[in-house]
Amino acid sequence: MLLLLSGCGKSTLLRCLNFLEISNCGKVNFKGTNLLDKKNNFSYQLSVGQKQRVAIIRTFIMNPEIILADEPTSALAPEVVLKVLEFIKNISFDGITMIIVSHELNFVRSCANKVLYLDKGRISFLDV
Repeated sequence: MLLLLSGCGKSTLLRCLNFLEISNCGKVNFKGTNLLDKKNNFSYQLSVGQKQRVAIIRTFIMNPEIILADEPTSALAPEVVLKVLEFIKNISFDGITMIIVSHELNFVRSCANKVLYLDKGRISFLDV
């Protein structure tokens, strides 16, 4: 958490972080990683995992009423999977309706109020 005083530029900082404002100097680093290093890249210049993360974030930014996700962690490195699952789990408690296709049964059970299991063309309900 960052505590800043009134008028010190916190709104401008947030607008620069999500590129609503274009900064003319400086860098944004998070835990030693430069966040501006991919801002000018086209999608074909990103790795599969980076494209997946961009798609996930873009979906949530649009504040949809319903989210459909087909294996949202399938292309991600193992260390990123846990972060994405935790993010989705936190969002699930905000009242957004999500239908997620996943092999991560423990994750699904931890954040779903209904779990359906599809096997050989038959749908069954699982206990949550």
